[in-house]
Amino acid sequence: MAQADSRMLQEELPRCSAKLGVHLDQSPLIKTITLAQLRYAFEEFRKKSVCLIFRFLFVQGIELAVIILYDSRSYSTIKRLGDLELGMKTQCVKNTTLRKPNVMINLMLKINGKLGGINWSVKQLHEDSLLMVMGADVTHPAMTKADRLQKSVAAVIGSLSPDLMRYAAVIRQQDTRERADKATRELIDSMDTIVTDLLKASLCTGTAVQISSSTPRSCIKGLYCAGYKDCHRDLPDCELTRMNKAFGQFNNNRLPNRIIFYRDGVSEGQFQSTLVSELTAIQRACRLLKQDYEPGITFIVVQKRHHLRFQPVDPRMRNVEPGTVVDQQVTHPREFDFYLCSQEGIQGTTKPAHYHVLYDDNNWSSDALQCFTYYLCHAYMRCCRSVSYPAPTFYSHLAAFRARDWLKDTPRPEEILQNNKFKLNPSQQNAMFFL
Repeated sequence: MAQADSRMLQEELPRCSAKLGVHLDQSPLIKTITLAQLRYAFEEFRKKSVCLIFRFLFVQGIELAVIILYDSRSYSTIKRLGDLELGMKTQCVKNTTLRKPNVMINLMLKINGKLGGINWSVKQLHEDSLLMVMGADVTHPAMTKADRLQKSVAAVIGSLSPDLMRYAAVIRQQDTRERADKATRELIDSMDTIVTDLLKASLCTGTAVQISSSTPRSCIKGLYCAGYKDCHRDLPDCELTRMNKAFGQFNNNRLPNRIIFYRDGVSEGQFQSTLVSELTAIQRACRLLKQDYEPGITFIVVQKRHHLRFQPVDPRMRNVEPGTVVDQQVTHPREFDFYLCSQEGIQGTTKPAHYHVLYDDNNWSSDALQCFTYYLCHAYMRCCRSVSYPAPTFYSHLAAFRARDWLKDTPRPEEILQNNKFKLNPSQQNAMFFL
């Protein structure tokens, strides 16, 4: 079965990728790993054996490892090895998923993004090359006995390219609660340090190359591994410097003149504390960097957990159309908030996202900000449809949960952390590994 799945992947993936303008190696290296080898690799000599295998693949010019999983328990180990320890791009797919229709196209959307490509771009997002869009989310451990000692994970995403399609991630671990306080903390620690280092790095020199899906990548070599069956379970200074260095590389080493910050995971009772803490830290960081540097900042909270739904006037229509905005009657009488149904309702009633604009000195009009937010919902590279909220917010959610995978079943979490920051491999620092 494993060999058959490998052969099918070897035949179908290059054929599908060629139709999309991405040319993969037609004769990839195929290796099947048995249960006994997995136990040997991931338990007793995991680091030594697996590192040697992946280093050998790098020497051979392998850029990507595609792993067919027969047991999802090995997923966290693979991602920890690829993202943190070895720096190899990995794409996992379950054997049952592999046989579903159109799965190859979905795989290629992820693979092209991880390899530095751009699946598509939204014309309306190209108007301001010095605009930086950020997304942030904090994920908390489950309220179980096994997770009491775990901490929260905060992920911040920043745009690198003028088309707002390439992003870099900053991921940190922080305390879940304040001392003597049972409520979970949503505030992101060290925001001023993060922004200061980000903006300093945007002044660094360097070059960068954008790869679009219309530009073929010749002979991208890949490793297709099958046989993972019943295997045994096994924002910070340098990352911020890297993120804004990349921003400077894409934008001729100029500082952004506008910053739009989409914040997820904040309840209405936390609006004031979040705004005072995080917005103030961003403004302070800008002033410390350069006395007369005051970029416009727009701070928006995105909420999905509410009970409001909209129905079209025409009873023959099952759902409101994508792009429907409601900013009257059911919104706050004085504050700047709106509901946006950006996705198409495929099943059930469409659930709109609720946007609260807590601060804006970019002087956005309601229509302009609503349109911009809607366009960002089309920039999510894992899906050919518009999604329910902006792509950077989605990416911050993915990045935070990827860090959860890194921490899962790791015997010594301190080995992958340094001052509460995840030690991402340098080869992955500007890559969208979280796709």
